[in-house]
Amino acid sequence: MKSIVAALIFLVAVSPDPSAEVLYPAAIVLEPGYASGPPAGFPWMGMYPDYGDPLVVVARVASVGEPFADLLPTGVYELTCVYEGSTCSAFGIWDNIPCSGGVFGTFHNGTVAFYLDTAPDADFAFPSTFRDGEQVLIAQLFHVHVNDDDPWIACPQVPDVPDVTALFSFAGGTWFSRVSSDGVGMQGMSEGELDGDVPAPLPALGYIFRVDGTFDVYGPVAVETTTWGRVKALYR
Repeated sequence: MKSIVAALIFLVAVSPDPSAEVLYPAAIVLEPGYASGPPAGFPWMGMYPDYGDPLVVVARVASVGEPFADLLPTGVYELTCVYEGSTCSAFGIWDNIPCSGGVFGTFHNGTVAFYLDTAPDADFAFPSTFRDGEQVLIAQLFHVHVNDDDPWIACPQVPDVPDVTALFSFAGGTWFSRVSSDGVGMQGMSEGELDGDVPAPLPALGYIFRVDGTFDVYGPVAVETTTWGRVKALYR
């Protein structure tokens, strides 16, 4: 019983609160970047990822809004983004007959980090160049859901539904104080679109789709003080 209660408390602690409101919309907006992962062609060629398969995304940042806008340096710099450490935990086929359908994959855990570099050198042929600056933010990922929901052939487009959704909680970095309350990182969501436009020679380097994203930051949610006894009583 104790292990069940402990697991439930953990899930509540790490899952974004649905009552939270967006405090900083479009705090960070990415340029289109590229994802590498399993297998070559996913999600375009009807091929599944597999349990434990990794997903890595590298991209440059297009714009920064509140609460970070005043932290950008003058002069030459680049801000980059790296998703890494996430592994596949679910996959399958979806459809909303008659218009569309395809393969989806859900990836759990991992991090998304942002690096500020005053000597711009980010090169998709060398992913390490997206990590060689000052780590200004790092967030723990809850999950990244990848799903090409753009309809096929003559069906109408659905641009309001994102292809990639990531839920996260800020955990550190030199900008962390802007997205934390009493040392606890704020949570947020990133939503973006993907497509299969991966120019040569990137497919040969393992890149499987192009992706963008917008990062919204939720405001802190009030926490009610309780006791271990009250928590146990909820599950008796």
